Amino acid sequence: MRRSVVLACAAVMAATPSYGPQVQEHELLALAQGQKVIHIVATPDLAHWASISTHDDVGPGTGGDAQAKKGPRLVHHDGIQVGAFPHVPAASLTLSPDGTRLAFASVSWGKNDFARFVVHLDGEPAGEAGHYSPEMELGAGLGPWFSADGAHLAWPWLWKGRWCVMVDGKCPAGDGFDRVRLDHPWTPDNRLVAVVGKEATESLLVDGIVQATAQGIRRLVGASAASQPPAWLAWVEQSEPGERLVAGGTKGPWFARVGQVTASQDGSSWAHTATDQAGRDVLVADGKTVATHDSVRDPAFDALGRLSFVERTNGRERLHVAGSTSPDFWRIELHAFLPAPGGAALVGRDGSRCQVLLLDPATGQWSEEGSYMQVYRIVPGPAGHVALSVLETGRAAVVLDKALQGPWAQQVRHCSVTFSPDGAHLAHAATVDGQDLLVLDGQVVGAWDRIHCPLVFSQQGLSFIALGKSGIVRVDVRPG
Repeated sequence: MRRSVVLACAAVMAATPSYGPQVQEHELLALAQGQKVIHIVATPDLAHWASISTHDDVGPGTGGDAQAKKGPRLVHHDGIQVGAFPHVPAASLTLSPDGTRLAFASVSWGKNDFARFVVHLDGEPAGEAGHYSPEMELGAGLGPWFSADGAHLAWPWLWKGRWCVMVDGKCPAGDGFDRVRLDHPWTPDNRLVAVVGKEATESLLVDGIVQATAQGIRRLVGASAASQPPAWLAWVEQSEPGERLVAGGTKGPWFARVGQVTASQDGSSWAHTATDQAGRDVLVADGKTVATHDSVRDPAFDALGRLSFVERTNGRERLHVAGSTSPDFWRIELHAFLPAPGGAALVGRDGSRCQVLLLDPATGQWSEEGSYMQVYRIVPGPAGHVALSVLETGRAAVVLDKALQGPWAQQVRHCSVTFSPDGAHLAHAATVDGQDLLVLDGQVVGAWDRIHCPLVFSQQGLSFIALGKSGIVRVDVRPG
């Protein structure tokens, strides 16, 4: 059943006009000799972008030895330089949802290793300077983050050992906390969610209002559906009995530890893995234990709200999905839902080889799609295709329906493997001899020093941002 669908789709792909050599480059930022690009971010449509670059000079060192002298970090927004700073963490560079505003953090070191932390909005300080702490990147969340409507900016702020949640340059919930945790804290309806701690307790705040207090709040999980709090939010609560999931306003049973948490697409159901008091791994759905195995992991709901998971029994793993159980493997390394309801793909390993299996939703049967040394990514296509980013004898490539797409390479940029919305075209970036090649429908279209994700298909063609010989460019590939 599935193979006939793939062949029909392949015929559609063959009938679709192919791309010719119409490659247009538009210079976004010219780079001086020796200037290096550290990081680039862009809006999904590539209409706006920002970058961090540096120019590291070589100066005389102690005893006449040459040593690298680090230059300032230059920040550009849509080709305009907004400032130069001693250090800008790449993870802090963020655009507003519409791309018209830019926020980032800078760190500078003073006497006695004091690190000054400043958040900038459009190049200007967005609030008072604070102290930098490694906890900002390891636990608190570095930030900054724009709200969904782009009207507000939040980040963690530290001064003399006390933390606060900074919003638009102010601390609305106060600044007397021992710790703060933020991780993409804005909800789709512009509510600010944070965990703050004082001494031995932690509290969950939504827009500054306490929703829960416990010995520990270990994890926040947001559902896709936006409704009144706390229906769209779940968290793992820690107390004397252990841990439990609080989701949709309902407190679940206690376990020794709560593991992975997931929500259905409409936010009506929640599931998680857990270890019970007897040391067994269990799968819990809406507060009820639905499976017990040697180990359980990777719970996920498909588009129809059906729960899938990987379980290990007697040293072998299986994927349970849409009422079907896969063949067993030593380890299931990857798995993904396919666009057709009930369809799935998995990568299972036995020994030195990985086997790719596809589940036909019409028959409920699994079929082999190929065998490789390593599979790094499964990319389901909208028209029934499945692309794989693979490694074979030290060479990387992309495979589509068992057919090699373009040349073998030293590396495939996994984030770049992209289908067009209609599934008629497939593009990816592959590194060969130090350059990134754009491969489109199996053909090499051009080469650049580096191709940055994402690759964006539109009605006009394919576009992406790349690092060329003279600087940062936008590349548009149009049908021939």
